[in-house]
Amino acid sequence: MFKNNKFIKKATLYLLCTVFVCYGIAGMIINSSGFSFYNLFKDFHSNVNINVDGHWSDFIYKYSYEVDEEKSIDMSSTNNIKIDTVSADIRILISDDHNVKATLKGYIKSTQEVSTPKLDMTEEKDTIYIKSQGKSFIGPSSYSENLTLEVFIPESYVNNLYIKSTSSDVAIETLNLNSFNISTTSGTINAGEITVKSFDFGSTSGDLKIDKLKSDNNQIKTTSGNIKIDSIEGNLSLKSTSGDSYLYYNDMPSGDINIISVSGKVDLITPSNAEFFVNASSTSGDIALNKPITLEVKKEHQIKGVVGSDKCKLNIKTTSGDIRIK
Repeated sequence: MFKNNKFIKKATLYLLCTVFVCYGIAGMIINSSGFSFYNLFKDFHSNVNINVDGHWSDFIYKYSYEVDEEKSIDMSSTNNIKIDTVSADIRILISDDHNVKATLKGYIKSTQEVSTPKLDMTEEKDTIYIKSQGKSFIGPSSYSENLTLEVFIPESYVNNLYIKSTSSDVAIETLNLNSFNISTTSGTINAGEITVKSFDFGSTSGDLKIDKLKSDNNQIKTTSGNIKIDSIEGNLSLKSTSGDSYLYYNDMPSGDINIISVSGKVDLITPSNAEFFVNASSTSGDIALNKPITLEVKKEHQIKGVVGSDKCKLNIKTTSGDIRIK
């Protein structure tokens, strides 16, 4: 009987040691991968709202950090501004200053000690780099954060802007530049008026909303996100997977409008006097065209023909999504 008790004690001890070793290894893997449950659920929307503040917040989060940094660089020889950030929301503002200025403000609360994000702003040749470096955790932990990166661009700056973000919402008031390139993962984009020669947008898991977009050439590619542009000008190449697209053209371009959508409907609003060649087809969606057209092809899931003249080429193809041209 005593031998059995000894064996059970030893076996229990070995099991406990194994559990702690596995927990430690899992913690190191999670830490090195940069995974956090906060980022996993940051964009999850639910009817259940768990609000932790006041004394409960102090009880759960042992460590609290305030972030308040500001840096600026003279832009006299700058042709490119490149912004790269994780988690912190981005606001692009126009200023009457001659310097490009960036501020990183907010807070982080955590159950363990962390290294707070740092604002890094450097200049190399003709490019200003603005980065918000991520957190460094010791083992797995729970945390809450609210960070905003504000970038003030001089009104006189008319060159190129690049934004790369992860788990960040981006807000833009007005831009008047040569080119604007933006790549996002898990974040929404809200913009007022954008006037550029070239607009290039790529997104995974995030909506795009622009009040007015004026560009010679527009490149838009999204996965799992809706597109809504209330006023658009210029040639367009749009590829969308799992998301609806709403586009309002005040003036039709003299070039091409090419739209491919997988699992999402397309609404294209055109001027009353719009003239264009159209080839619209859908695998399993309906097609509605509210324009007088000289038909070349009319099938259940395809319309091809000319509205007025063919100075603009309009090609729309959807898989499992309706097409409406008005």
